[in-house]
Amino acid sequence: MSARSGSAEEIRAKVVELADRLERDQPSVPLLESRLQELVAELACGEPGVEARLLGVMPKIDSGELQGEFGKRVREVWVR
Repeated sequence: MSARSGSAEEIRAKVVELADRLERDQPSVPLLESRLQELVAELACGEPGVEARLLGVMPKIDSGELQGEFGKRVREVWVR
């Protein structure tokens, strides 16, 4: 893992990318915890520290929450 890996800027960029994907790809499908973990793992590119930090900053998924809704909620928190 590089010294910059997992920096605040990198985590923010990956959170925004995650929000983009959730809002774009099947936004009307309910989000499952397993799907969120898959997406985070993909974005982390095999770097466990990045994956852990991304999962650590994700809000709890509301029961029945759609992928697009969750993506929007994540974006509202991280893009100010």
